[in-house]
Amino acid sequence: MNSDEFDVIQNSGLGAMCVWQFSVEFFKAKAKHTGPRLPILFYLLPVVYNRETCFLIHNRNFEGGLYKAISDDKTLSGGIHQRAELFYRKTWNSLNIGIASGLIEYDSESTELRPLRLTFPTSLVLDASNGAIVAASRRLGNWFGVLPIEEISLLLKVRF
Repeated sequence: MNSDEFDVIQNSGLGAMCVWQFSVEFFKAKAKHTGPRLPILFYLLPVVYNRETCFLIHNRNFEGGLYKAISDDKTLSGGIHQRAELFYRKTWNSLNIGIASGLIEYDSESTELRPLRLTFPTSLVLDASNGAIVAASRRLGNWFGVLPIEEISLLLKVRF
C-alpha cells in the first residue's frame, strides 16, 4: 500500500472503530473498572494513522510493548503532541461516531469512555491496512491501560 492509499483510509468511521478497540483493551487492562479519559484518547489516532508507527506496533506483543516500541523507534513519541493537535478534529469526529453508533459511551461524572460491547462486530470486515490500524489501536489500549498515566506521559513526552 502506498502512502496515498494509507491517507484515504484515515476516516472518522475507522477512527470510531479505533477509539472503541482502544477503549475495550484499556477497560480490560483495568479489570473492567476504568475506561480511558478523554485527554489520553487524543494520542491514539496520531499514532495509528501514521503508517510507520502503525506498522511498528500492530503485531507486537501486548506485554512490555510500549517500552519496546519506543526503544526500537524514537519517532513513535517524537512530535506526538503536534500530531495530536493536527488530529484534534478527526479524533472528536471519531469519538462522536463511536458514541452515536453505540460502540462507546462517555461518562461525564468520571470523564471516562466505556465500551458498550467487548466483542468485535461480526458484520465488520477489515482489509489488511484497516486491520493493522485496528490491531495497533488494540495494543495501544492495552499498553496505556497497564501503565500509570505518569509513565505514559514520560514515555510519550506529553502532559495530560
